[in-house]
Amino acid sequence: MDHSITSASAKQISLETFHDISVEVLRIPDTERKLYRHFVEEKKYMIEHLWSSFLAEEAARTKEDWAPVMWKRIGESPLSFRVKNILRCHDIILVGHLVQLTRKDLLSFRSLGPCTLHEIMKYLATIGLELASD
Repeated sequence: MDHSITSASAKQISLETFHDISVEVLRIPDTERKLYRHFVEEKKYMIEHLWSSFLAEEAARTKEDWAPVMWKRIGESPLSFRVKNILRCHDIILVGHLVQLTRKDLLSFRSLGPCTLHEIMKYLATIGLELASD
């Protein structure tokens, strides 16, 4: 894969750049490029979400000392859809990302209040983990 796409230092990538690079990497024929551009524009938000998730996971892969439980995806946890959505909006993809946050960090997230915080803490306790100290 082209390193200009996967470089974790490139936090933002424009839709135009994504299109240009992906057309080249995927070797999309000239006759199908207009259709592909329309697809990319229509799926812009999904592409941006996937890119954000990819960057978060790539950044986490440098954590060689993480225990296997830290690699568990929040989306696969028993947390409520509401909690998963809030965490996803803040690029909290893995349990390892979550436990690096404090109670104060989480309470600063929009739509995350004491009840949601309690649900998160209860879940972490079931897997033997807790949030970072304030």
